[in-house]
Amino acid sequence: INSSNASSTRSIENFDLAAALVSLKTRHSLSAVCINDLCSLLCLLNVHDAPRSWFHVKKALNKSFGSTLDRTIWFVCPSCKKASDNAFSCSSVRCDWCFAPPASLPTYFYTFNIHEQLNSILAITTDVHLSQCSNGTSPLNFQMRDIIDGDQYQKLLHEQSDDILTLTMSTDGIQPFNCSEKSIWPVTFVTNEVKRKKRFCFQNLILGGMWPGPVKPKRFDMSAFLETIIVQLKELEKGYHFKCRLSAEYVTRFFEVFLICACMDKPAQALVQNLPEPTAKFGCGRCEIHGYTVRSSVGSDHCINCFPIKKSAIQPNLRSNDRHDHLVMIKEKNDADIAKITSRRLGRIAKRQLKQKIAENKQSEYGILGPCILRQLKYFDVGFSFLSDNLHNVYHGVF
Repeated sequence: INSSNASSTRSIENFDLAAALVSLKTRHSLSAVCINDLCSLLCLLNVHDAPRSWFHVKKALNKSFGSTLDRTIWFVCPSCKKASDNAFSCSSVRCDWCFAPPASLPTYFYTFNIHEQLNSILAITTDVHLSQCSNGTSPLNFQMRDIIDGDQYQKLLHEQSDDILTLTMSTDGIQPFNCSEKSIWPVTFVTNEVKRKKRFCFQNLILGGMWPGPVKPKRFDMSAFLETIIVQLKELEKGYHFKCRLSAEYVTRFFEVFLICACMDKPAQALVQNLPEPTAKFGCGRCEIHGYTVRSSVGSDHCINCFPIKKSAIQPNLRSNDRHDHLVMIKEKNDADIAKITSRRLGRIAKRQLKQKIAENKQSEYGILGPCILRQLKYFDVGFSFLSDNLHNVYHGVF
């Protein structure tokens, strides 16, 4: 609080004291009990309008600030497995599902306004660094210091005539309590143009959505969840005017915003990428290696899948957008053939042949369980845009 007479234009209010107490709590890692004691001290000193407890501190701040998180609740239709904004009937014109007791209400999730959060970040931060195209940097002098130095980012700069901002997406299950089987799944974003030291600070974090649990979302749940977020990201790709802070002034600039990568562990990546679990056959998110089953140790009955690559062997195809589209077409054709076969009554021999055909189909699909919802975005590749998970790939997978 600046106490100089020249800059002081109003008296200290309840909100000012609450903000100061929160700053003290954060800076010095104070407990709520300590804040209660400080509030009692202020009251004993007859400080006007002082909050009486930590509860009243939070109450004062909640009254003064309206939330920038514009929340929308969605429901997963039990019939078509798509997102609906109505809990009692599906909002899709192609689906006629309606809620009928005693069935339970459909699962739900929340999404938040990404554009408004990004606008708030740009309005208060001075740590945004807008990159320029590099013209033929010598490999000897080149240093890879950040994502903006990468080939894909530089390619994007060459292709876009307007100013751009790029995002990195993350999602994972979080246990709200220790030893809890319940989990919540937030989807968050960071802006790659914010300086790396400040990029992951709480005030620069964008909350795209929240799956409240209590259990891990199924694959169709995750697709419906991400579909509502993709709608926002596709609008951001068209571009918006943002009010940005430049030193002590504010300027309005037009930015096109693109999601270019996703950082998550392998189980979460398999869920988003719509692939088998990372320990299953064709479970690699980077290539189409099949893998084979071996015993975990000598004399053990427990088996695991291994994914060795020999130099002399034919190298597996890398996952990419073109390859993804091709395999999705194969899967759709295979599913249509299976549906045609199962539409009639099958005998014992026909069932055995069906089982064999399903196994052959899985080999031809190379692990694709359905389309990856992020494929709809302009500069997101369903292969290399998923960053490597060093925990499972290196520390757990190799050592």
